Amino acid sequence: MPNGWVYELEDGYMNSEQILIYFLMFFLYCMVGWVWESIYMSVIEKRIQNRGFLHGPYIPIYGFAGMIVYFTLGRLSGPLLSVNTVIIYFVSMFCATCLELITATLAEKILGRQLWDYTIYKINYKGKIALIASLFWGVAATTFVQILNPAIIKWFTGFPAEAKIICVSVMATLMGVDTLFTAIGNSKLPGWWDEKYTFVNGKWEKFMCKITG
Repeated sequence: MPNGWVYELEDGYMNSEQILIYFLMFFLYCMVGWVWESIYMSVIEKRIQNRGFLHGPYIPIYGFAGMIVYFTLGRLSGPLLSVNTVIIYFVSMFCATCLELITATLAEKILGRQLWDYTIYKINYKGKIALIASLFWGVAATTFVQILNPAIIKWFTGFPAEAKIICVSVMATLMGVDTLFTAIGNSKLPGWWDEKYTFVNGKWEKFMCKITG
């Protein structure tokens, strides 16, 4: 397990267990992001907040950001007091900021809504990115790459194969259906479909509320 990576590629390809672990890591990052944002915004707003544009307890941008950083900087994982840590910090800060800017722009164009607003911070760009947020992402990504990821990988590796398959299948189904309902809900629906969608989506929201508490 060199430098925190699960396995070396076999004949240039990832094996099935490695792929399952990557999916589990993605979903974990999504959920950690949701927990972090929900707690942070609940404290700021002084009322319970369910963050994210989906109904469930996950925010996909954290999953994508985490995996991008993992695949691009995972091999630099090593001693904390090294030049690699500095490289990981600045590269991850840059990647996370770019991802935020792209995601925020696409959300405005496709969903017609602003997912977050950084205008309360002094140094920001149209509320989509901000210096203080970028500095935080650098710290968070460096902590995951250098400290948490090796432990997470070791933990997931110890899961039975059947458990990995079940977890990935359940999470992929929930997030997939959730994304579908959200996308349809933000589009212009034909009149004959609107009533049916409203009924089904109402049931889905109640189901997800039970999961998120």
